Amino acid sequence: MKTLFSLLVKAVAAVFGLALMASLMLVGLTAALGLLVWAKLRGRPVVAPRFTWVRTGAFSAAGGRAAPADVVDIDAREVAETVTALPAGERPKR
Repeated sequence: MKTLFSLLVKAVAAVFGLALMASLMLVGLTAALGLLVWAKLRGRPVVAPRFTWVRTGAFSAAGGRAAPADVVDIDAREVAETVTALPAGERPKR
């Protein structure tokens, strides 16, 4: 009995979900057709929206690179592998 009731609830929820999805698609289609007819009645061309991605700033090809003369090589140094924990509340010395 419990599994039958659970199955019935899931089926009803699925039907309501499909009906909601179909009604929202119908609203979107109606709005698109309404805008199309409104634009044609006013004599204006129907233009498709154009979404562009503008790349500016530090991520552009020329924005984030240093000149070759500004690049400085460094001397590498060895770092000890043993790490000692600081006591609670103490900050590292600079």
